[in-house]
Amino acid sequence: MTMKARRTLVPVLGVVAALLLCLGASGARAQDAGSKLDVFVGYSYLDHNASSFDCGGDIGDCFDPGIHGVAASVVYNFNRHIGLEANLADNNGTSTLATYAEPSDAYVDRYKVQDGEFNYLFGPKITEPIGNFQIWTHFLAGGGHTHQTYTESYTEAEDPNVTTSIFRGNGFVMEVGGGVDWVHNRWGIRLLEVDYLHGNALISGDCTGYDCSTGGDFISTQASESDLRISLGVVMHFGKR
Repeated sequence: MTMKARRTLVPVLGVVAALLLCLGASGARAQDAGSKLDVFVGYSYLDHNASSFDCGGDIGDCFDPGIHGVAASVVYNFNRHIGLEANLADNNGTSTLATYAEPSDAYVDRYKVQDGEFNYLFGPKITEPIGNFQIWTHFLAGGGHTHQTYTESYTEAEDPNVTTSIFRGNGFVMEVGGGVDWVHNRWGIRLLEVDYLHGNALISGDCTGYDCSTGGDFISTQASESDLRISLGVVMHFGKR
């Protein structure tokens, strides 16, 4: 299985970095600039490249709507600009990628995928407080677990045939991104977080059903991914430095 890269690093990451350099020490101290510990919990959307097969020809282009989930992070702040972050994210979803039908022949071919990814990442976070806002960027690395179940339902003349492929794997993941928080005393709102993820993993799986050999096929391959993650939610601030 090969997860093809569909995205490059989004321009907003360069904008965040440029703002951090230009604002420097001129930004006013944010209301929570003295917090020792920041905790974020919120919603996560992952533009995940779920398709590992060719959807050309009669099937047409695969449509991957992405997968939804939750994200959480804890940041220990050494000072008002530099912190160390631990980040968790879990995204899951089920999608119909493509359907092709010929009603006159009672023929239907449908691809569905159950997709999931869990990441645990660590690294530095750089923050610039500006009034009631914080502009920040982070650079994280760690591990990830992915699991995918592909199902092709092929029906002709009311004779159903189903092929199921289940893949699982673990690997190394890097994440770079940034965002903007609105701060109000001990709590705040993460207005937007945008991250680019790149990873490599050893994927193994089994194929069973109509298009597989008798007893099933075992698949093992090295896979890579390049994904875009968008998050938002609530941030809580604890302690004094």
